[in-house]
Amino acid sequence: MEQVIEYRSYQEYKQELDTELKKTAEGFVRIGYLLKVARDTSILAESQYDNVVDFARAEYGIDKTQVSRFIHINDKFSKGGYAPELKEEYQGFGYAKLSIMLSLPDSVNEELTPDFSKAEIKQIKDVVDEEKKTTDIEVMLERKDEVQQTLDNNLEKVVFQLGKDNPKIYKELWEAVKKESETGKYFIRHLIPNGKAVYTVRIPGTGSHMLAITEESEDVKLLNLRDASQNEKYNKEDVEKAFGKIFFNTGTWKESWEKEYGEILPAEKNAAVAPVQSKAAQRKESKVIVTKKPEPEKSVQNIPESVSKTQESVPESKETVSETAQKKEMTLNDVNPEIPAPDPKPVEEDVPEEKPDVQQDNDEQIPGQDEIENHPEYMPEKKTDQQIIGDAKRTIETIRVSLSGWGEYTIPKNILTAVLERVDYLKETLLELMKGEADESNV
Repeated sequence: MEQVIEYRSYQEYKQELDTELKKTAEGFVRIGYLLKVARDTSILAESQYDNVVDFARAEYGIDKTQVSRFIHINDKFSKGGYAPELKEEYQGFGYAKLSIMLSLPDSVNEELTPDFSKAEIKQIKDVVDEEKKTTDIEVMLERKDEVQQTLDNNLEKVVFQLGKDNPKIYKELWEAVKKESETGKYFIRHLIPNGKAVYTVRIPGTGSHMLAITEESEDVKLLNLRDASQNEKYNKEDVEKAFGKIFFNTGTWKESWEKEYGEILPAEKNAAVAPVQSKAAQRKESKVIVTKKPEPEKSVQNIPESVSKTQESVPESKETVSETAQKKEMTLNDVNPEIPAPDPKPVEEDVPEEKPDVQQDNDEQIPGQDEIENHPEYMPEKKTDQQIIGDAKRTIETIRVSLSGWGEYTIPKNILTAVLERVDYLKETLLELMKGEADESNV
């Protein structure tokens, strides 16, 4: 921590803070610094206030949330994390943008520049927040594209998905290659009409990625928005080759698109494709291009026809198909169709319950009920203590990542629910560990 500035009196300190609050531009980072001084030193001892929150509220009308935000901006973006000045790379953003960037990963913030608008940064934050809501199990259960899975690397998978989700981009690049025979930087310029661009793309079964391209650099960053340790770096030639793999030398771009993705181009996507714009018009386009996450109901597989018909026959119900499917009792056959499905349970008639004279065995198998013990070939192998320790460590890290970055913000209920599920899993893992004789020093 840098040496704290010494103030001769409370009045001198307060006068300086008064001056900073009247300034524009980046005075907010110094405000955060001065609030931290009030928090971390005895400067308020000369005042009537017990803490920085009471002081800021009474003197300036700054509530607890604003105090926290000023301080967190200084923590994250000032020089050394405790200084009156911003780091050079964050100068020029302003308070509103940096407030949004507080909850973004450092690797994402490093790709942003002051010319990104507040709305564009908010678009990126929305994608990051949406990905945080998706649990690891939900990602694993997403339906993967078989063709996409055969591609060589994540860049090619992202490009594949980008072309599928954005036919307009596919059309412009296909015409640049097939009609105008453009290559290299002339080809790439269609991706960065403003000199830089950020594409957010979601690979089913993997998660969201951010592709960052700039005119002045040959490097192309591919950021994994679920796990920053999986971030990758490519070059523009790699991008050109990746797009070349999804183009076919056919009559039209539409025919090429349909051949690549094995489906008819939806009318709404086809209608949304606009003519290639002039260079002047392209400069007005957003630097952030977001592909939408597929609707949840599209990822639900093998919904019985009876469930769908029941849903349609009750129009007043507000439940979605996904919610109805979740209520259906899951069996091993739903997970793996090769496992025989259990016999259907008999329909129970609405008759008064008769109490048996002799108490029934609670462990008696219910007709039609299926249990994993009936399929030993699918039973998981018993884990070693070292594997259990590894599971516990990964679960703890997942909980930490889920809760990090929220700062003073209220954590959404669905994230808290996911964290509680992971806590339960961690408890089960540690209880399993207690049954063995693992070295506790490794936990």
